[in-house]
Amino acid sequence: MFSRSALALLVVVSLVGCLQETVRPISSRTLLEEGRESTLLVDTKIAQYQELADEFPEEPKYRERLSQFYGRKGDYKQALRFIHEAQELDPDNPKYDYLEGRIFHGIGNYTSAEVCYREMIRKTPEGNYTGPYFELALLYLANEKPAAAKATFEKCLEIDPLFPQPHYHLAELALVRRDQKAAVQHLEEYLRLGGLSFHDEALQKLYRLQPELPNGERRRLPEPRGQRSRP
Repeated sequence: MFSRSALALLVVVSLVGCLQETVRPISSRTLLEEGRESTLLVDTKIAQYQELADEFPEEPKYRERLSQFYGRKGDYKQALRFIHEAQELDPDNPKYDYLEGRIFHGIGNYTSAEVCYREMIRKTPEGNYTGPYFELALLYLANEKPAAAKATFEKCLEIDPLFPQPHYHLAELALVRRDQKAAVQHLEEYLRLGGLSFHDEALQKLYRLQPELPNGERRRLPEPRGQRSRP
């Protein structure tokens, strides 16, 4: 059975996996200055795209950009307003369903986000793209629907067997189910396919899991990056 705390941890890992930051001391003054500069830049861009949207009222891309910049500013009401206006001008464009879904996903409205992602899938040629299914699978993780997340990650692999990222998340789900053998298989496949976002984490998990496997199923693993080889 999946615990709420374990699934919550999966969501956090999913969201931060691609980010690598160098942490260094920074003054409060610097933070304030950067914050003002960032806000001014966003406001300037909003003003520029508003002028373009007014000048070219039939062009949806300017409303799309307004939506994105309002989203950066944290004004999600305006972000939704402008993405809806873009959708009215180009209703068959799945990109706008995706962007709308990302807004709802970001504010925690998972029901509306799922509707958007499913509409994006409906408008996308069947079997050609993993992106819509991958976003939907991450949404299911965030919404604590492990069975739906598992099935949707597997759909990604059905479309593109060389896509490494779903294997890592399937391994995490297998660990929550206490299925160590499946977790090892997915972690190894993630590494074999060249997965980078969780490379070191995958190696560390494999090292921890190896003693729990029968002797005949253990494999020699490469050292995680940044670790010394044992004598």
